[in-house]
Amino acid sequence: MVNEPTRGPRRRPAPKKRPAPEASEGRARGEAVVQAVLEATIDELASVGIAALNIERIAERAGVNKTTIYRRYPTKEDLIVAAMRLQTAGFGAPPDLGNLRDDLVELLFNAARFMSEPRGKGIFRMMMSERHSPEMNAIADRMRRDGEHGPRILLQRAIARGELEPDCDLRLLLLAIFGPLVHSVFLDNSTFERADAEKMADLVLHGALKKPRREAPRRTP
Repeated sequence: MVNEPTRGPRRRPAPKKRPAPEASEGRARGEAVVQAVLEATIDELASVGIAALNIERIAERAGVNKTTIYRRYPTKEDLIVAAMRLQTAGFGAPPDLGNLRDDLVELLFNAARFMSEPRGKGIFRMMMSERHSPEMNAIADRMRRDGEHGPRILLQRAIARGELEPDCDLRLLLLAIFGPLVHSVFLDNSTFERADAEKMADLVLHGALKKPRREAPRRTP
């Protein structure tokens, strides 16, 4: 017979500490301030561009002090990049519909919807008109790296499924995907439908060359 060691009284687990109401309220206020500042920055960018961007006007739009903005975003570049990330966060995760064509159609359609909105149009026109500015180049470079992250995941999944070659030039493929979209929305100013996204995806994936006809199998006499 095995003697079991005597056990003392069980200790109840300590209750989890809940954040104090003041701390929760403070976080909520902080998040609301950040949201207001970034929204005001987007509106100001769409209205006047980078060169004329004014922190005092942004503070006035957001209903905060100028020091509140500088405390969170020491440079204008930090503020602009944060605002642009907020604006493009609506895209969410890259679509994952099981095949590259459907993923591309969804990606193109979502991007076109953003570009067609007043804010989206204002931001892209600002980026195109001020692309020769060193300040704009630095911001555009950071935004390009951020903006390519989701689509690259989409393309890497296609490589893993065997739909794309492993050595596919993803940067060049992204240019081929989004170049016609930017031209259609901004230069042609045309309405972009899902059918347009399907045509663009098919053109990128299958090309424009005439497909060779398949000869009917010959019947043996």
